[in-house]
Formats: sequence, C-alpha cells, structure tokens
Amino acid sequence: MDDAEFTQWFGAELAALPEVLAVTLGGSRAGGTSHAGSDWDFAIYYRRVFDPSSLRNKGWQGDVSEIGGWGGGVMNGGAWLTVGGRRVDVHYRDLDEVEYWLAEAEAGRSSRNCCSSTSRASPAMC
Repeated sequence: MDDAEFTQWFGAELAALPEVLAVTLGGSRAGGTSHAGSDWDFAIYYRRVFDPSSLRNKGWQGDVSEIGGWGGGVMNGGAWLTVGGRRVDVHYRDLDEVEYWLAEAEAGRSSRNCCSSTSRASPAMC
C-alpha cells in the first residue's frame, strides 16, 4: 500500500472507532516536509468520552495510553504504534478542550495551561 492509500485506510480505521467524530493528519506528512523515515501523526477528536480500549483492541503493535496518560489540554494522551511497518502516533483530542482554548486565543487571552499535564485549571508544565 502506498502512502496515500495508507493515509486513507488508517484514517478510516480511526474514524470508525466509537466516539470518534473527526480524524486529522498532522506533522511533516501533512505539511509536505516528510522524508522516508518520518513517522505519521494522526489526531482523533471526540467529545468528552473516548475509550482507548477500542484503539488497543485493533491489535496494532505499540503502546496505547489511557485518557490523560500524557499531555493535557488539547493533547490528552495517545498511542505510539507500528502499523504495516510504519511508525504512527495517535493523539487524543477532546473537542471541548480544543474549543475552549480556541475561544481563549480568539479573545486575546493566552495561557500555558493549554498543554499542562492535567486540566485547564492546572499549573502549566510546558
């Protein structure tokens, strides 16, 4: 499977997970700056609830964290996988958090809490 086919296939696999509302491709693959050794960066978007066991149950090799296992705010855990010989990162993103931080930025308010290790009320750990 070539890279375009992989992107379509893997994106569809993620989109089919329960509670997933959207999937994006990011990083160098999305930006057109990747090279042969670049990994793949996907994000799954859900609202309030996502059960990582649905991703874990796909059986792909790698580590799948629980919600909040790392990151925080707009990046709320994820997975480091090997799928079809490709290194793939999957980031969890709760749309409520994304929308909150977008509204803060649009209002001219900034905070380092958007990438803290827990909730938006936590001290910044960026």
